[in-house]
Amino acid sequence: MVRSSTPVEATDCVGAAAQRWNSLLIIGNARATISSLASFASSHISHTLLTDWRRLGSDAGSAAAAESREAAESERRWKS
Repeated sequence: MVRSSTPVEATDCVGAAAQRWNSLLIIGNARATISSLASFASSHISHTLLTDWRRLGSDAGSAAAAESREAAESERRWKS
């Protein structure tokens, strides 16, 4: 930092440094917030997709079991 020749210049220099520091803090907080939101969105999407796949698998399993029961009953009727 350059030495100031007057107290006013020193105050201006300190004020400018404080503004830069404040800007860096705001940018850092914004990055942390964006990172947190991205992490939350990623985990939410993963959970939603996993839940949907489980439900689809369960629905498919139920449909397959129903078809199997219908086929077995149809075969019993045909044999009798």
